[in-house]
Formats: sequence, structure tokens, C-alpha cells
Amino acid sequence: MRCFIAINFPDIFKEEIIRIQNLIQEKSKPLLLSRGCCNKDNVFFPVSKNLDKPTPKGVGRNKDFLIRKDNIFIGKFTEKENLHLTLKFLGEIDENEIERVKIKLRDLDFSKFYCELGEIGVFSKDFLRIIWIKVNGKIFDLQNEIDKNLEDIFEKENRFMSHITIARIKNVRDKRKFIEFMKKVSVNKINFSVDEFSLMESKLSSKGAVYKELEKYRLES
Repeated sequence: MRCFIAINFPDIFKEEIIRIQNLIQEKSKPLLLSRGCCNKDNVFFPVSKNLDKPTPKGVGRNKDFLIRKDNIFIGKFTEKENLHLTLKFLGEIDENEIERVKIKLRDLDFSKFYCELGEIGVFSKDFLRIIWIKVNGKIFDLQNEIDKNLEDIFEKENRFMSHITIARIKNVRDKRKFIEFMKKVSVNKINFSVDEFSLMESKLSSKGAVYKELEKYRLES
């Protein structure tokens, strides 16, 4: 099984992320340019306000013609049900290893805490692949405790960053415009209490990744 350890978020967190996704998506939606028609050479003729004016010869029926905005990026947004923060990726593990992980995680001693949505960003301005939103709070401390409990099974995380992946980028036509736009995106600093985390299974399907919760772990009050 392909497994990972994660924090799943309440709807109030997810709704803010969806709002941010919609802002980005709006920047790449097509716009209605005009109503008109084209001839065989794709020359556009707008509809005349004077209905008595004859239609140019060789022109087809009226049609809505679309143009696109700046196309900030081409890619795929993370679905609402799949939004989460990965604390540790375990990779492909068998049933015996899963049981060992469950036992270790049940012994973890950590108090619940509050976290807050932070800024939006990318890992590299030169190699654009992921759009993320940072999550502030004692996430690093919790992740470190998970590493300690699993250190005899898995290596520790060396480059952990507390973030939620909100989109995966396939192409950016203008990196400068993209970065400038991202700087203008404001995230509402919503917070919530983290009182549990989960062991998750990831399955790939034709529609993308499907996540299943294998076991949940409550944090101390």
C-alpha cells in the first residue's frame, strides 16, 4: 500500500483554500470577446447594430467568440476532499509494516494545538510545479515527534515544510506575471484546533489520487 501520515482540515479551512483556487482559476477563464461570425479565412466580422446592413459574403452564422486572459497557469487544482497537510510520506509498505506504524503512532504523546493559514507560494521561482499555502503552528513539532516514533522503521524527514498543495502546475506562459500575481493574492488567516492526525492510504485511479483513512490518532487535551 502507498501510505502517508496527514492532518485533515475542517470545511472552514477548505473553503478559504477553494476561494484562493477560484481567484487563480478566474485569471485563466475565457472571456466573451464579441458576437459575430467568421468567413472561410477566419476573418472575424462583428454583428452589426444596423440590422439592415448586409452580412459580408462568405460569412457563416453568428457565434460567440472567446479570448483568454493572461492564462496565469495551466494545471490541476487539488479537489476539496483531497486537501490535507502531509506530515510524513511512507511510500509503498506492506501489511506488516502498516501494523508496526499503527502501534508506534498509538504511543505518540503530543498535545493538541492551534494552527493558522499562512502565505501562498511556490517552492522554486525557476522550476514552477506546485502552488502551496503555508500552515503555521506547532506542525514542525508534531512532525518531529512522528519521526522519533518511527525512526526504527523510516528515515527522518530532512526537508519538511508545513504546507497544503492547492494546485499542480503543468505550464506557465509568463513566469514574471505569474509570480507578480501570486504576490497579490491575500490569504485570510483562519485558524483551527488540531486535535488529531491520520494514517492514510493513497490509490491512483483514472481520475487521480483517492485517499482513504486507515486509522485516526487523537492528540492530548
